[in-house]
Amino acid sequence: MSDLLSRSWKKVNWGKLSAPPNAVFIGSCFSTEIAKRAEGAGWQVLSNPMGTLFQPIVIADWIRESMGEAAMDWEQHCIQHEDQTKCLMAGKSLNGASMHEVLKKMNLVKQHLFISMQNADLLVVTFGTAYAWNFLPTQRWVGNCQRLQQQYFQRELIALEVLEKYWYDTISIIQNHFPNLRIVFTVSPVRHEKLGVVENARSKAILLELCHRLQSRGDVYYFPSYEWITDELRDYSFYQTDGCHPNDVAIDFVFQKWIQTFQNDEKI
Repeated sequence: MSDLLSRSWKKVNWGKLSAPPNAVFIGSCFSTEIAKRAEGAGWQVLSNPMGTLFQPIVIADWIRESMGEAAMDWEQHCIQHEDQTKCLMAGKSLNGASMHEVLKKMNLVKQHLFISMQNADLLVVTFGTAYAWNFLPTQRWVGNCQRLQQQYFQRELIALEVLEKYWYDTISIIQNHFPNLRIVFTVSPVRHEKLGVVENARSKAILLELCHRLQSRGDVYYFPSYEWITDELRDYSFYQTDGCHPNDVAIDFVFQKWIQTFQNDEKI
């Protein structure tokens, strides 16, 4: 391990997890990859029931909604496009033939998420980007552009202070409902190349600082997925041919660190 990462690597004395652990994974596509491997290792897993999400505010909104703490007007986030009703707050798995069908799917997802968090040892939240896409017709941030033309959206970089306040409040809400649920934050190492090199770096920097500020509360945990790949591996041979997504070798490397941290014979 690099000296820099070794110095910053902290473990939390949470005690042993149940065997196999029960975890809810929410966030980016990298989160989905770790969840697949956790399930293969015998964990009980719920992974992104609403589809992959990259934006911290949208992730928090889904968690709040599942606990009845947001009261969002979900119909405002649904549009007709390509002969379907699509929810701009979720992935394509929630699309349907009608508004009724989409809202029914969304309600089932919220119920499933609530029950899963109620029974889970860990809630794992993986942030992908600090950028948000504002849907101009409604002036609302969305979780998925759903193949609409970019002219309907305006990209915005959300300030660190806004994200921090929203997630401080969200953590408090989660802990009020599920006092035994352990919350783990991580940042996706996937490069958002289409944003631009500088823009992607700014975004990741905000997310990293956000996670460390949240960890400073003392009751949540940060797992350094981003650093394991960008600092420890730091080679394009560990990425897919697009140069943006870590390949299976890199993900397996991170997952081994995950298992060593959360599923061993010692207290973590």
